Amino acid sequence: MGEVKKLPMTLIEGHANVIIKVDERGEIVDVLFQAVDTRMFETLWVGNPVDELPRITPLICGLCSATHHICSAKAVDGVKGVEPPETAKIIRDFMNYGIHLSNHVMYLTVLGLPNFLSEGENERSMLKLAEVKPELVKAGMMLVELGYKVVKVFGGREIHPINAVPGGVASAPSSSAVEGLAKLFEEKKRVVE
Repeated sequence: MGEVKKLPMTLIEGHANVIIKVDERGEIVDVLFQAVDTRMFETLWVGNPVDELPRITPLICGLCSATHHICSAKAVDGVKGVEPPETAKIIRDFMNYGIHLSNHVMYLTVLGLPNFLSEGENERSMLKLAEVKPELVKAGMMLVELGYKVVKVFGGREIHPINAVPGGVASAPSSSAVEGLAKLFEEKKRVVE
């Protein structure tokens, strides 16, 4: 008779398993991916005014709250048939660029690279990676911080931003904040190179 092996997925955001079914000869006959948590986030929205969704939705996540914020604002725009002004779209885009920078680098530094640069299952962590490649982890964390600074300038806060509202944005960032961000990018550019 065949066997079913259930392997927990590690180094991912969330919880999941891979289920491998093998036959009597040990041949793989099926592989299933199983997401194991049902979070029921949609219950957060029930009974709330639609205009509140961009404020409520980011609360489901700390790491990528800006993405949830922007997407929910866009969803409300669609429901209301509203097209945000071009400036508001640009501000939302910059918020998105910031969170993409943070999330992609965080994935590589915390979840991805430890799989490739560390040996042994118990050695796969950012802390072990930092022992072997401290300059890589420092540069990664600096880029994560830089991405969150972009989110703060264009979104109002680093985590759970508040600037995207139905139909556009609540405010434009000050020119001094944008100039400060440009200078910071110029300074940090040398670290990345």
